[in-house]
Order: sequence, then structure tokens, then C-alpha cells
Amino acid sequence: MTTTTQTTLSALFAIALAACGGSREATSSTRIGAAGGSLKTASGARVDIPAGALSREVEVHLREVEPRNGAKARIEVELPAPLVLAARISMKTEDSAHHKLVEVENEVEHGIETERHNEVEHAREAAVKHGGTFELRHAAVCAEACGAGLECDDGVCKPHGDDSAGVAPNADGTCDPGMELDDGLCKPHGGSTGGTPPVNGACPDGMELDVSDGTCKAPGGSTGGTPPVNGTCPDGMELDVSDGTCKAHGGGTGGTPPVNGTCPDGMELDVSDGTCKAHGGGTGGTPPVNGTCPDGMELDVSDGTCKAHGGGSGGSGGGN
Repeated sequence: MTTTTQTTLSALFAIALAACGGSREATSSTRIGAAGGSLKTASGARVDIPAGALSREVEVHLREVEPRNGAKARIEVELPAPLVLAARISMKTEDSAHHKLVEVENEVEHGIETERHNEVEHAREAAVKHGGTFELRHAAVCAEACGAGLECDDGVCKPHGDDSAGVAPNADGTCDPGMELDDGLCKPHGGSTGGTPPVNGACPDGMELDVSDGTCKAPGGSTGGTPPVNGTCPDGMELDVSDGTCKAHGGGTGGTPPVNGTCPDGMELDVSDGTCKAHGGGTGGTPPVNGTCPDGMELDVSDGTCKAHGGGSGGSGGGN
């Protein structure tokens, strides 16, 4: 057999193999850096990496390969290192409500906690921070019809748009209103252990710094408050000496520091922590002046401070 004949037969065999669906491989590659980026295949498989997920420019590969074990589609995502913020991996199918996106490792299927149904794009998607092999597979059917506001998700009726497990951040690395960043994922406010990162050390209006994880959260949703400015807390807030941050009055274990040893009007010295608190909010009162308490106050001999009549264990101090 001549070389020309061999070449012709090889070409014909390749054409016949392709016609029979013998190869479905398609690869998309691009370089993505700190600004983020996307890549997709002709069939609709897609990877979206948000800004801030990568610290340097790297080569990212998305490869569509032959599915196995009855799966509808299979992709391989190659990343050189784990991401700081989660990327969105999605695979389109017209019958998306009856499919699920899974991760495959050593040909064993693993569910993805963040997997969800994107009804608008007719796709299954998931937020992930690593590369790997992912397949689009048929989902289990619910035994009974789901009620109003619910949808069948792999045999289980769940609320529409249940994002409690988290979704990938937007292209610019931010979360939608009502959500906050938690370990690279966007989650509903109060449904995470973290918030949004501060900008130049400051939290946005209406949020406070949670010193336990260094993120900004809605007031009352954190274990810390906002940092004092030049040692002073904003109006309506007091210093919590347990963590050195400012919190709403009554939200901390301490008050505001005295000025030149004196507390502001309407406040008294709490000798247990040396800060000023609202009357009745501390364990001490105001210090006497030249051994004398102001009108309407009496000396509490248990701590040597002046308190409102009836609020101490002793009487008024004597004058000079």
C-alpha cells in the first residue's frame, strides 16, 4: 500500500469517525489576571473568574471532552492555583431543570454545595475556587410535585433562588445587594461568618468593622464595632474596651474615655474599666470634687464616687 493511499484512507477514517460522534473535544484557552475574565466553548460551557480572584496573570484552559457513564456533557477546567474569590462554572442545556452539575474525581461523582439552577440562562452553575472535571448529569425526579415557590432540585423540593450556600461574586469582585462576601463566596446577610472587606481601612456607611475577621458587616451582625478616630468614638457610640472598637451605646462592655478625668453631662465614671457610661450603666459614679459631691448626688463609700441619691451604699461626702 502506497503512502498516498494510506493518507487517503486515514483521512476518510477520521471523517467517518467525526460523523459518528467519535470525538467531542473542544478547547478554549486564555490568559486571565487580577482584572478577571471569561472563557467558553461553542456548546455553551463557560468559566467566569471575577476581579481579585487571581493575583497575577495565568493561563486558564477550558476543555470539553467526551462524557462518560451516561452524562450529558463533561468539561475539564485547568487553573494553575486555587482562587481567592470563587469562579462561576456553568453548562447550558435546554432541559436544565432536570439536570445537575457535579464534580468528578477518579470517576466518582461528588455533589457541589454551591450548585444551582440558572433559569434565565437555561444552565446549571456552581461557584468553585479550584479546577477539575465537571459533568452535566440527569437529576433525580421529585416523588411529588413541588408547591408554590419551590422547585425540584435533584429529587428535593427547594425554594426558588436558594443561594444560602453561596454564589460566585460579580465580574468586578463585588456581591449583589443583600449579600456579603464570605470566604470568596457571596452569601445572604447574616448567613455567613464574614462580610465585605473594608476600603482603605474604613467600612461603608451603615456598616461596622468585625474585628474577629477584619470585615465590614451590618450593625449588630459582628463581634466588633468601628475603630475609634484619634481615640474618640462617633456620636451615639461608646468604646468597648474588650476589643478597642466603638459600638452603639449599650452594645459594648465599656464606655467612652473621660476627658481630663471628667465624664460628659449625663454620664458617670465606671471605675471597673475607667470609662464613662450613661447614668446607671456603670458600677461607679463621678469622682467627688474637693471631697464634695454635686447637688442631688451622694458619696458611695464602697467605691469613693458620687452617685444619684439612693444609688450608693453610703452618704454624701463632707465639705471642706
